[in-house]
Amino acid sequence: MFRKKLRPYQAEAFHRALPLGGFGLFGEQRTGKTPIASALIDAWKPDRLLIVTVPKGIVVWEKEFRESLEFDWPCEVRIIHYPSLRNRKEVRKLYRWLEQGERSMTVADEAHALKRRSSKQSKTVRNFGKRSLYRLALTGTPIAQGIHDAWALFNFIRPSAFGTWEAFERRYLKKGGFRGKQIIGHKNLKRFNTIFHRYSHRITLREARAQAGKKGLISRKTIRWIDLGPKARRIYDELDREMYSIINDEDEVTATLVITQAVKMHQLCGGFVIADSGTVRPVGREKLNELEKLCKTELAGKRYVVVARYVHEIRAIRRLIERLGRTTQVIAGGTTFSGQLDADVGILQIASGSAIDLAAADSIIFFSWDYSYINLDQTKFRVLSFDTDRVTYYWLMVRNSIDETIYKAGTSKENLATLLLDTYRKRR
Repeated sequence: MFRKKLRPYQAEAFHRALPLGGFGLFGEQRTGKTPIASALIDAWKPDRLLIVTVPKGIVVWEKEFRESLEFDWPCEVRIIHYPSLRNRKEVRKLYRWLEQGERSMTVADEAHALKRRSSKQSKTVRNFGKRSLYRLALTGTPIAQGIHDAWALFNFIRPSAFGTWEAFERRYLKKGGFRGKQIIGHKNLKRFNTIFHRYSHRITLREARAQAGKKGLISRKTIRWIDLGPKARRIYDELDREMYSIINDEDEVTATLVITQAVKMHQLCGGFVIADSGTVRPVGREKLNELEKLCKTELAGKRYVVVARYVHEIRAIRRLIERLGRTTQVIAGGTTFSGQLDADVGILQIASGSAIDLAAADSIIFFSWDYSYINLDQTKFRVLSFDTDRVTYYWLMVRNSIDETIYKAGTSKENLATLLLDTYRKRR
């Protein structure tokens, strides 16, 4: 028995999915996809239910079922996380378990994890789908790099929608570049868009709030520009020119690959670099000083989240915040998380921003970030809720540095995703 009342747009998604058996719930984060999924589970009444999610998503689903859904029919439920799919023996057991059900169902939560179609993770979940009568894919970011991200999602929820990868490639992708194998553009977007939205439901948080008669969401973005100090700038410029620099009399840093060079230059923007000896060397406090200034002024006494990419940055940020007399909660790959922010300040590793609720805060400070649009998009929505009406994003950006390059890469993918997911949808 489903115990919640769905909002109008959630009810629309429910009724569209109900007769199909395979469907994508692609509403933006915080629009409430799990209640729609719970309502469909109650309507379809599977005898075996497998939910695959990120590690921090398990507690979210357990809470959802406690609050919303009473299994008043015979149903075996298993909730697992994506990393567990590396265990091939357990995967084979799950295949057999799904095959033994008459009405098996698989839910792929945070389904953007499937987009790399050749990965074992993606292939395994799609094989779960082949053994299931009902299939749901939940993600607020189904497209990041381009429309090719959607193929694996639809191969899971409805393989006939786009057909084989080879058929999809011929019909929708323009190829070129080295040996003609690189994706250089898209074609037949109107047809793609029609099929995409026929078997999925998409709504933005702004649209959902507007339907409920709520005030427009006010989001403010502030870039705090920072100049590196003499030492950090010297090392940065030497690495940029020569892929080598001397840190001090005891240590040096060498980048033999371009990708290593980019990582080390990015670390320098935060005031640290990992030397050839493996030691984390502090080379400047410019970005930490700007963070401290912000915490003492505009954010004094408020609850907020600081986002960083590297572990050594997270440790330094935690020391700084606690020195200011505030309690901290670190949310990173190896940490346990209750599902909600329980401290004055959350410190979030950017790759850990899925399936968590940080809506107790109303501001995010990006100390450092990565190239992933999905990580960026997931993280930005963590401080939002359906009832939030304002949020502030601060970016601590080193001038004339790779900070700017990575920022532009992430936001350009954001613009592409908005075009494909929302602009074309509104033209239908």
